[in-house]
This record gives sequence, structure tokens and C-alpha cells, in this order.
Amino acid sequence: MTLTLDSSAAYEVLAENTPRAERLAGLLAGHDFVVPTLFRYELSNVIRRALSQGALTDHGARLLLTNLLSMPIREFDFEFVLPRAWELRGSFTFTDAAYIAVAEATGTAFVTLDERIARGPAVKCEIIIPPS
Repeated sequence: MTLTLDSSAAYEVLAENTPRAERLAGLLAGHDFVVPTLFRYELSNVIRRALSQGALTDHGARLLLTNLLSMPIREFDFEFVLPRAWELRGSFTFTDAAYIAVAEATGTAFVTLDERIARGPAVKCEIIIPPS
């Protein structure tokens, strides 16, 4: 089964040692993922921020980046997401809209930690927000 995965959920499962991360890892196990091309950049920035805030060591950050390279993801480029993401511009950031556009176009559920997305209007895909 394939899921759309955003960087917040990916970071949680890759870097955190919490009950929520464990539940999320169970949910994601065995799945492939579809993402907009910005996913790797966005997740790399989350890792960079965690390193600069002392939440990760340099070794830990490098390990996460290595894991990022081996994730089973299929990327969709800007041209693919642009039409639908632009339609959603009044309700979501363009970044969030890009993930929604990928999920809608591929018929996959969208896994995120951002509860605002689930409350947004006009979304035509399932939104999965793991409980805290």
C-alpha cells in the first residue's frame, strides 16, 4: 500500500523515541510513499534545525540523512502538483497544498502531524494524524 507522507511525520518516525513515534512507525511499516519533490529538502531542513537546536548530534543528523536517501519514496514534480495546489492556495500554504495534491492525484491517504490540515476545507483525500 502507498501513502503520502509529509516531513513532520517522517521526522517523528525517524528521529523521535516516543510512544507516538512508535505508533507511527507501526502505521508506516511496509508502505511505500509518494511525496512532492520538496519533501527531501523540507525534511533535511527539519534535521538541520534539530541539529542547530541541540536535539540531534552531528552523527545522528548524518544517520537521518542516510535514512532519508534510502526511504521508498516516489516523487512528483512541481508541474504535477501546481494546478491543484494553486486551487488550494486560499486554505493552505503552498507546501501543504503540494502534499494534498499528491495524495488526491494518487488516491492515497496523507499522513501528517499537522492537525490544521485535517480541518481545512475542500480536501479530497483521507488525512491520517496519529494520536499524540
